[in-house]
Amino acid sequence: MYCTANCLELKNVSFSYGDKEVLHSVNMSLKKGGQYAIVGPSGSGKTSIINIITGLYSINSGSIAINGSLLNDRCLKEWRRWFTVVSQDNLLFSTSIKENLFFGLDSLPSEEEIVLCLKKACLDGVISINDLEKNIGEQGMALSGGQRQRLQIARAYLRKAPIIILDEATSNLDVKTERCVLNNLLKLHEYDISIVISHRLSTIIDPDVIFFIEDGQLLDQGKHRDLVERCPSYRLFHITLYLIFDYPYKYYTFKHFEV
Repeated sequence: MYCTANCLELKNVSFSYGDKEVLHSVNMSLKKGGQYAIVGPSGSGKTSIINIITGLYSINSGSIAINGSLLNDRCLKEWRRWFTVVSQDNLLFSTSIKENLFFGLDSLPSEEEIVLCLKKACLDGVISINDLEKNIGEQGMALSGGQRQRLQIARAYLRKAPIIILDEATSNLDVKTERCVLNNLLKLHEYDISIVISHRLSTIIDPDVIFFIEDGQLLDQGKHRDLVERCPSYRLFHITLYLIFDYPYKYYTFKHFEV
């Protein structure tokens, strides 16, 4: 049984790969009920933050805590139970849909829970309850790239951890399907804390708080409109995102950048 995640805090966190400092004195406070985005240029340290939050890497200095309990004070297995993470990497096994969905679960889900997770991931029109024994091929290659990502999202939903992290988890989905999946996962606030990393402007303007990372430092945080108005680096970053990722879909206009 999972507990409630009331607060996830990073205090003066620094992290290095060898001699290269990747994160410098990062401070974040994520509260229960909040939806958050971590954004920044490629190589700015976004995924490194996720890796240290989930205990994959050890920090050089500072502290990370959930509900006031420090990461260093708990075993990693117990700590990682707080999180369910979906990344852009293909983390599927060359087995059946069912085995991929059930991987890592403490108990088998009911048929109703399986149907719901497929619906949440917008897979209900592709995979039915009768398809669970079907093999998905070598690392899921019998599925499209978007279907592989949605299967991993369905698996994450079944896990029911208090904190969900989506690290470019919808990068292979079209804009319409991406919005459907994110609305299904996040709109009802079923998770105590949700964290999204994405290069698409259409994905990251809605959170309660956006953390803007550049060169391993937290430059600013706040609502999208506020950051556009007061942070020149964020404004330039998002104009670039719009031109590269969103303009082909004509999803936004430059009114989103006016001050």
